[in-house]
Amino acid sequence: MTAFAVSQILVGAAFVFALIAFQFRRREHVLVCWIVLTALSAVHFLLLNARTAALLTSIASVRYFIVIFRQSNGLLYAFLVVAAASTAATYAGPMSLLAGTASVLHTIASFRGNRGLRQINMLASCVWIVHNTLAGSPAAVMLDVFFLSSNIVGYYRYFWRQGADVTGE
Repeated sequence: MTAFAVSQILVGAAFVFALIAFQFRRREHVLVCWIVLTALSAVHFLLLNARTAALLTSIASVRYFIVIFRQSNGLLYAFLVVAAASTAATYAGPMSLLAGTASVLHTIASFRGNRGLRQINMLASCVWIVHNTLAGSPAAVMLDVFFLSSNIVGYYRYFWRQGADVTGE
């Protein structure tokens, strides 16, 4: 089996976690799904030789684990610096900038409450869709399209349909 085929299978497995992540109401449950999703995505990108995306999604998996238990501005800034440094260290052109931009957006989102987490991730998903299209990974494009769609459905269920929920929990 080729590296490309294995990468697409990994994205297929990640797909399950993308679909269910935003259907959970509690932020912590969303983040647990993202830990698995980003770990699988990291290996996927490594197999596609997209080094910046592989490194940034690996870091994201660790970040999601940490922010379940602890959030602070110091951690936010540290992860932003790590994302920028990782992007610079693996820079290979515009694809690296797209991955870096998406990573920064996801980093900011992971330090926000439930509503902000979902809103910022909508934008980050759009950036990943462009990245994955250029990377030539149809399964990853579909993953992020469904990730975005699931986010929109979850956002509708918890915020639009039910009216304003101040806590988002």
